[in-house]
Amino acid sequence: MVKAIQELSAKLETAEARIAVLEG
Repeated sequence: MVKAIQELSAKLETAEARIAVLEG
């Protein structure tokens, strides 16, 4: 359970980073 949450958090952080780069 905790592992799944950690994986989701990591994916969200990656997505946010990508969006930040796209938005410049």
